[in-house]
Amino acid sequence: MLQALTAPEPVVLLLDEVDKTSEELEYALLEVLDEFSMTIPQYGTIRCPEERRPMIFLTSNRYRELSDALKRRCNYLYIPSKKQAEIARIVLRQTELSEEAAKAVAKCLAALQGAKLLQTPSIAEGLAWVAYIAAHPELMAEDAEDLAFLLAKNARDTESIRRVLKENSSAVERIREDTQEALLRKTGGFSQISLIGGEGAVEPSEASEGGEAASPEELERMADLWQGRDLLEEEEEE
Repeated sequence: MLQALTAPEPVVLLLDEVDKTSEELEYALLEVLDEFSMTIPQYGTIRCPEERRPMIFLTSNRYRELSDALKRRCNYLYIPSKKQAEIARIVLRQTELSEEAAKAVAKCLAALQGAKLLQTPSIAEGLAWVAYIAAHPELMAEDAEDLAFLLAKNARDTESIRRVLKENSSAVERIREDTQEALLRKTGGFSQISLIGGEGAVEPSEASEGGEAASPEELERMADLWQGRDLLEEEEEE
């Protein structure tokens, strides 16, 4: 915020998920939004000239209610959840899944959006679910349904998600089949679909030499990398 207020020219300031910040930071935002200034104890007040005032965007996922004082200083814009077709396009861009499999992922995520969950899985979490299936080619469709813990964040949602995945078992099977087919492609594409954007991602050069299908040892190593990242994320959340 301080950088935005002192920038030599107007900038765009994005404050993402302010509903997950402390109330103290929310109160500090009041001064920034109201007067485009920031008061720092023992330093003074820093004011942004009118001609250099930033454009500020706040996002919230309604993790908690924001104060009325903050909302009075903002213009409200509701952004609805992505439609099934939009989700499919995102999945296609982020993975090497076929169009049919991308539509199957989108169908599952869209069904979860309508399941009245306490916390609806994001598209990124949906991709993580697909990645886990890709890293474990021995999984059957019913096993993939049991991976609800990758999409759920509480006990109640776990059962609801498992039920939704079971109701969409044909889509789950399409995802499982396509990820297995991806392992057999001679492009090293497994690394791009399995560990999407994650730390420890296996580069194409680390896949089987000569473009052959990954060996069981390589698959196990990739799965261990993925599971290790899961444990790291859990520790960070705690």
